[in-house]
Amino acid sequence: MSDSFSSLGLSNWLLKALKTLGIQNPSRIQCETIPLILSSRRLDVFGCSRTGSGKTLAFLLPIIELLVRDPRPYFALILSPTRELAHQINQMIVALTASTHAVKSLLVIGGEDHEEAQGLWFGKPNVVVATPGRLVDHFYNRNFLDVCGHKASLRFDCLVLDEADQLISSGFAQQIKDILTFLDDMSANTNHRRQTLLFSATLTTALEELQKLIAKKASGEQPVVVNLLPTIDDVKRELATNEDLDQRYVLCPESVKFVYLIECILDLSFRQLIIFCATKKEAKLIHKVLISLGLDRSDFNLNPVILNADMKQNLRFAALEKFRSLKSKILVTTDLANRGLDLPQVDLIINYNCPKSATVYVHRVGRTCRKPDFKTLPKVPQISETPVEEADDGTDGTDGPKSNKKFKRDSSNHLKPKKSQTVLSSKYLGKSITFVTQYDIELLKSIENFIETKMKAEVKLLFSQNL
Repeated sequence: MSDSFSSLGLSNWLLKALKTLGIQNPSRIQCETIPLILSSRRLDVFGCSRTGSGKTLAFLLPIIELLVRDPRPYFALILSPTRELAHQINQMIVALTASTHAVKSLLVIGGEDHEEAQGLWFGKPNVVVATPGRLVDHFYNRNFLDVCGHKASLRFDCLVLDEADQLISSGFAQQIKDILTFLDDMSANTNHRRQTLLFSATLTTALEELQKLIAKKASGEQPVVVNLLPTIDDVKRELATNEDLDQRYVLCPESVKFVYLIECILDLSFRQLIIFCATKKEAKLIHKVLISLGLDRSDFNLNPVILNADMKQNLRFAALEKFRSLKSKILVTTDLANRGLDLPQVDLIINYNCPKSATVYVHRVGRTCRKPDFKTLPKVPQISETPVEEADDGTDGTDGPKSNKKFKRDSSNHLKPKKSQTVLSSKYLGKSITFVTQYDIELLKSIENFIETKMKAEVKLLFSQNL
């Protein structure tokens, strides 16, 4: 594996941009795929590697390099399954090209202003980063491209499917088909050939079938598969022998699960925590109760935020940015956040609901142990318990009608910080805790069978010790 980006064929200015961002050496997936993408043969590439291995830069760097060498509008179309991941990709493009005006990008996602999007189409972007649903809407239901007069130019020399295993699943399959049909219609009766790049953290059977299909249609070079994914046995072995990840469970009755969640927050030391919930409704409820208990007060400095698909896009970005910048220590979310997002400071995962499959469990706990400098953790204020009454606006914390009376918090009903206590250092870089109710015993056993390890019960909860 190469130990420098300079040996991969990248320009000096791009090397300087990487250095400015603190990115020193290429990862293995970048070393394997960047030369292939930059090749004059314009190879189709399937890149598969685990989460956090640098797949985003593996396709962004060669795309930007090619654009600076030969600037042209509508060069690359990058599709992503979630708005947050698409926004993250676009932010990386902006950061990498801050010193040049040769690359313009357009973000096409739900929740964005249509008029603003139309203006950006007028600017003839070099790279379009989009979620499938909103792009289909722009292609078929809006007249942006007709007004701009650019419709015939939308051939795109490069198509990227990021998290491709999700994009070709049943939820996106029809939208992807509509996009490809549109692009093929634009390039009909021409010799235009599109380079296809697929990147994924999971090599599914559907992806293997897609690889065969592209290979059959390819008139020249066959797709190149760079598979750096560990085998199932490797994944099991790593989870079973990972000395940095402490995997635990908490056995609790379904009716009092939230009490145990509060105790985890009270008694465990963490830098950042992600609470995974099964549904959007449950995530909203947990977040509201955490706020009502006063965990957003300055003396706690926890500032819980929520991320789910029902939120307006600007609020989703704001929540994610607040968490990423360490202004928030707790993120309450669904499986929307279990793939792709770069959240390297997370050192505690709580599965509020036992995952329905071992694969989901692996992706969730994979959000931690991503940064090797957690040996010394900051102390989190310990919290004492006091009763919590209903809000004095007459509501029960749901999304019902709001009173005209201004909401006032009674601090006497909030949790209060205890005096700081010494936090024992841990040999682990990350920790996961899975809540297991009387209905989840078989699910826990199936996860343990998959990872071939027996989880231990969490014993650091003062609440459970006092029972």
